[in-house]
Amino acid sequence: MQDLGALLVALLWISGLWGAVAAWEAARKPQWQASALSAWILHSLSALGTIGLLLYFLLAHRYEFHYAWAHGSRQLPTAYITAALWEGQEGSFLLWIAWHVVLGWGLWLVRDRHRWVLLAGLLATNGYLATFLLGVSLPTLAVAVGAALLWGLWATETLPLPVRIVGAITLFLALWWAPLWLRGVLLLLPLALYALQKLSFRPALSAVGLL
Repeated sequence: MQDLGALLVALLWISGLWGAVAAWEAARKPQWQASALSAWILHSLSALGTIGLLLYFLLAHRYEFHYAWAHGSRQLPTAYITAALWEGQEGSFLLWIAWHVVLGWGLWLVRDRHRWVLLAGLLATNGYLATFLLGVSLPTLAVAVGAALLWGLWATETLPLPVRIVGAITLFLALWWAPLWLRGVLLLLPLALYALQKLSFRPALSAVGLL
């Protein structure tokens, strides 16, 4: 059971991050739509499976699992045990993710013309939330390198190479050693460049999101 839960959360995280990229590309390139839809379906099933497994632990009184032990009780009525699903932080994140899945399917069913961009936002947010369920803490240096590569290689494909390099280095240094207040100031830089039409929407939004 523990391995199944870890697998579901890992799929939730991977499909969220990959699906966000695929859905963003699908908004402009129809050939990405099949990949984005596949990631969205996998993400939805992973979210449903994770919630179902956690609910089973609570209702079956599987107290060898910490969440069931900390938030469940044999003295509670079934309705309150069910509500204990979102009593803890992990369950609250799962509920948040679940509502995003519901919203995403709503966008899909009504065929909203902005659905791919909106799905990209929902998937990116869910992928971020899933990191809190992984139980893994990444070193700051690894996060900084990953963000710099993501921005320089993917988010800025239409920018000149020197601009991409300078931007990636700036983002790396900001995430690696800059204090929080300086990161906040740097958030204004891509927004200002976008307002001045010196930077397109995609790299500007990506820089803000990664910071």
